[in-house]
Amino acid sequence: KIPITLFPLNITAQVPIYREDFEQMQESDKTAQSVKALVDVWFDYRDEIFGRRCEYTCMHDPLTLAAVVHPELVRTQTIPVYISRNGITKIDTAYGRNIEVATSVDADKFNEVFFGTILRRM
Repeated sequence: KIPITLFPLNITAQVPIYREDFEQMQESDKTAQSVKALVDVWFDYRDEIFGRRCEYTCMHDPLTLAAVVHPELVRTQTIPVYISRNGITKIDTAYGRNIEVATSVDADKFNEVFFGTILRRM
């Protein structure tokens, strides 16, 4: 079986990154500038959807990827989880499958890993 770790939104929402955090990328190499350009598009989209300027975004996908290489970023707990056919996820001791669920995150360490990787300072 392939091991599964679930990263709930209440965990990924704990790693907000602010617009000004990305400004340091403007002066960096082409990779960092490319990431900043993508993030700028994302912020523009969020601004349009929410009808106001958004000052931060949460790093949902980058956190899950970073935790593969740096598992120390998160604490997990084995929990029986059941996902119904209509996509509802719940704890279910009768029918759930035991999987690892992220229960906390070291946001400062994530920022260090994320920006360190992009800015090549690690």
